[in-house]
Amino acid sequence: MNKIGFWILIIIIVIGGIWFFTRSSSSDPTETSEPTSSAMPVIPTNPDEQPVVETEVIKEFTVSGHNFAFSPTTLAVQKGDTVKIIFKDTDGFHDLRVEGYNVGTTRLQTGGQAEVTFVADKAGSFIYYCSVGTHRVQGMTGTFIVAE
Repeated sequence: MNKIGFWILIIIIVIGGIWFFTRSSSSDPTETSEPTSSAMPVIPTNPDEQPVVETEVIKEFTVSGHNFAFSPTTLAVQKGDTVKIIFKDTDGFHDLRVEGYNVGTTRLQTGGQAEVTFVADKAGSFIYYCSVGTHRVQGMTGTFIVAE
């Protein structure tokens, strides 16, 4: 075997070994590919108490956008809520941005859909709007209310 063939064989063995060990370490029988719940039981210190399961609640809204308005025009949550906004562009070229939270969707063509998820960690009244051209000035806005 010549030198080039020898080095090719060594490289193949090294790559195969790396693949084998990374593949076998990720196939741990205790791991699962199914989604897991973020709810964790709280073990009571008093044996007479029942375990409490804490769950994360996501406030989900579907907002449609068309020339030049959103529907619905008001979204309300509590401070600390996780918010998921599904934006559906029903007519035109639009996006949805939430002022004060630095979050927003990508710009979409008619029929497009995008979503944004964030924690409402600031109380107050905020504007959500379309940032395309002069759409905001033309009234493509809504109100995002976060109560204490």
